[in-house]
Amino acid sequence: MNIRPLLPIVLMTAALCCQAQKADGSSRQQRGREQLIEYRHKFLSKDLDLSAEQQSKFFALYDEMNDRLEAVNDDYRETGRKIDAEGSRLSDVALDACSRRMFEQKKLEGEIELEYYDKFKSILSSKQLARLKQAEMQIIRNLNKFHRGRRVPPPPPEER
Repeated sequence: MNIRPLLPIVLMTAALCCQAQKADGSSRQQRGREQLIEYRHKFLSKDLDLSAEQQSKFFALYDEMNDRLEAVNDDYRETGRKIDAEGSRLSDVALDACSRRMFEQKKLEGEIELEYYDKFKSILSSKQLARLKQAEMQIIRNLNKFHRGRRVPPPPPEER
C-alpha cells in the first residue's frame, strides 16, 4: 500500500489539530483572566465595602492600572526570555541594558500604582484606601492556596 497520496491529508489534519489546540489554549487563558478579574472585583467590593457608585468608578481605574502593570510584567518576562535564549550571544552592553530593565520593573510598578493612588483618593475613603493593598495581598494568598491545592479560593471575610 502506497501511503504517499495520504501524506498531505495527514499533515493537514495534524496542522489543523495543532491550530485548534492553540486557539483553545488562548481562549482558556482569556477565560482564566476574566475569572481573575471577576474574583478581584467581588473580593474587593466586599472587603472594601464599596457602594455601587464606587464600584463603577473604582474598577474602571483599577482595571486600567492592572492592564498597565500587566504590560510592565509582560515586558519583564520577555526580557528574561531574551536573556535565557540569547544570553551567551548578547554583548555586555546589551546584557547590561536587559539587566537594568529587569531591575527597574518594581520601580515602574510603584510609579504606576502611585499615579493611580491619587486617582483612587477621589473615589475611596481613607479607610478603604488604607485597606486596598492588604486586600490585594489577601487575594494573592487565596490564589496561591488555590493553585497549590486546586481548591476554590475562600470567599472574602464577612466582617473585620
